[in-house]
Amino acid sequence: MITAKGAGVLASALAIYILARLSQVGWLYLVDSVFWGALVLAFVLPWLGVAFISAHRSATPADRTKTGGRLSEGDQVNITVFLKNRLFYPRFFHSVKFASTLAGPQEAEQRFFVAQLPGSGTLKLESTAEAYVRGLHHLGPVILESSAPFGLFRRRRTLTGSQPMLVLPRVYPLNRLTLVDGQDSQSAKTRVSRSGLDVAGSRPYVPGDSPRMVHWRNTARAGRMMVKETEDETDKTLHIMFYSGDVWGEGKDTNFEYAIKLAVTVADYALKNGVPVRVWGSHLHGEGVASATATVDPLGTTLTWTELLESLAVASPAGRVAMGEGLASLPTGANIFIVVSADDETAHQNLRRALARSGESIVVRLEGFGEPTIHADVGDSLAIAGASVLTCGPGGLARTLSEIEAMGHSNASGASVAPARKASAEAASL
Repeated sequence: MITAKGAGVLASALAIYILARLSQVGWLYLVDSVFWGALVLAFVLPWLGVAFISAHRSATPADRTKTGGRLSEGDQVNITVFLKNRLFYPRFFHSVKFASTLAGPQEAEQRFFVAQLPGSGTLKLESTAEAYVRGLHHLGPVILESSAPFGLFRRRRTLTGSQPMLVLPRVYPLNRLTLVDGQDSQSAKTRVSRSGLDVAGSRPYVPGDSPRMVHWRNTARAGRMMVKETEDETDKTLHIMFYSGDVWGEGKDTNFEYAIKLAVTVADYALKNGVPVRVWGSHLHGEGVASATATVDPLGTTLTWTELLESLAVASPAGRVAMGEGLASLPTGANIFIVVSADDETAHQNLRRALARSGESIVVRLEGFGEPTIHADVGDSLAIAGASVLTCGPGGLARTLSEIEAMGHSNASGASVAPARKASAEAASL
């Protein structure tokens, strides 16, 4: 590819040649031959300069303690490119570059200048980047470029292909969660689930329910498909639902990104304390995780903890259907952790109905991300329904997690911030 400088030299060579033909002055032919000779050399040498050079690239977390080389949001990544000269003589003046979405919009391309590549040797190029946000990122192909010696022509070669990099959502440290820490005291209580033996009632059918659980009498009475709810004394599952509707905010400070961070942090704490979880939101429609390592889960579709992290890493907004399905399928008495956007009125209405028959519940309302404003008393209505309601805005994630940890402790004035309990058993039937 000719450069701007090369185009200028080529135009000059043509002009001198025309002038020499018209004037028949000998020294003009001599000058013109020098120009054409330089053009030929400048065209051939960059092709030879990039030939017989290979490359290998590796990208690993800077933290060597990361198991399996997994990369999480906010981690430092060491990116190394090895250039190998397969000829015996050295090469000079090369440019190496590759595009990257890993470090965010401010660092879209990595560039290196190689003054000398030793003959039959290998050169190591190193750089460091920070994983900007979760998701499937790509390190673009490594491109070698040379325009030596005169800069009149540029030759490029692609040395490697694109390299995918999966960045997992960041899991924040959480020291206390009443929804999990209170499970031991609740283990003797009768809970309701799909896997129990004694029929405790019925609820509307949702996709994934077994046909064997259809309650035919109540189906005929209600005019729509109903399934049985059964009692199970060992069901301690924590149901986690996160908002996956319209995205508000910018960069990684969006309501959707905050919802995923809160969901994965709570799930991590629950699993570490032996409480299975079921996750709803985006394309996760009730997938269950029994523990951080086990794959056995009687509740239905199962994932390992690693699989859940990978699913949340590539999660994308998928409308508000998943949360509605989750709220409709909640067993009576279930403990729930819900992250909802302040502008999702439908979710708030469904949530108020679900809270009437749930156990302990924590609701985090995401607001201040630029979403439309709805009634200011929506949060109060959720608290009246029995939930502990918190709000989280841009930059407020750490504060919200601290408030979650503080639940169940008495504050300085002696007032408890524990989640509100249902007043009576009759409230569960409303």
